[in-house]
Amino acid sequence: MTRAFPFTIAALVLAASPALAQSESALKQALEGQTMVLRIGMPATQLGVDVYPTRPQPVDFGGLARRVKEYGTAIHQGESQTITTIKVKRDHIEVHLGGGGFGTFTDLLSAPQREYAPSPYVKTSRERDLENRIKNTSDAGERRRLQRELDTLRADKRAASADAAMVNRMADQEERDRRLQSGSRFNVRFDGGSVPPEYLTPDGLASALARFGQVEGVDGPMAPAPRAVTPAASTPLGGIASLKKGLTLEQVEKALGPADEVTHHDAGGIEVIERTYVVGERQVVARFVSGVLIEYLIQSK
Repeated sequence: MTRAFPFTIAALVLAASPALAQSESALKQALEGQTMVLRIGMPATQLGVDVYPTRPQPVDFGGLARRVKEYGTAIHQGESQTITTIKVKRDHIEVHLGGGGFGTFTDLLSAPQREYAPSPYVKTSRERDLENRIKNTSDAGERRRLQRELDTLRADKRAASADAAMVNRMADQEERDRRLQSGSRFNVRFDGGSVPPEYLTPDGLASALARFGQVEGVDGPMAPAPRAVTPAASTPLGGIASLKKGLTLEQVEKALGPADEVTHHDAGGIEVIERTYVVGERQVVARFVSGVLIEYLIQSK
């Protein structure tokens, strides 16, 4: 009952807002069934990737890396996946890929069963009782009988624990396999409390996701880029002063010039490009994901 309640509220909101419902219908008609080619790895969970297209840095790549590390990668960079569902909510749009990711209420209901594994290191009340009786009896025959019972009890507990551990390992593997086959999703979120009208069109939604995936057959314009920063001409260090997270690779290289060294790293299925720039007596190490500056370090050469 608790799980169904949010869907009921969502239905009432849509019913009360014909424009929102019409926009969702248009997006569904245009995009569901289309193929998206991914430019980032997508985590194997219904949590998906949160995208804030109106922010200078639209994705928290650190948070994305943690989700990929915890849940695995359902869709790898460069792979394509079908858009299976579009949902327009009050302040965000969900774009489900290949099923939308594991972890929905239906997934939890059908999750593989796990067994309780009794710890062989925690004594049961029966074990403690037998130990006390063995300690306090003076009858050698009774002591041997009680010890056999205690040994059998402990052996049964170890066997039950081993059997449960095997069942749980198999359940964990089954869940991992299901996660990797259940797709993922984008959650396109907006800070103003509502979805701006320009993103309620196929081209607008495609533009919000253009840095992270290309919808085949929808040539939406790129989302508005952060305002370009013009490096100071009076000093070679002016470009360094203009750096900030969220700048594009092109903006950084306009400010600092071409990189002196470029390396590539894999962070949980996400490609991180590290570029080193020498500016006067300073060295800048900048890290990019999908062409966006996520962090940088300024140091002396």
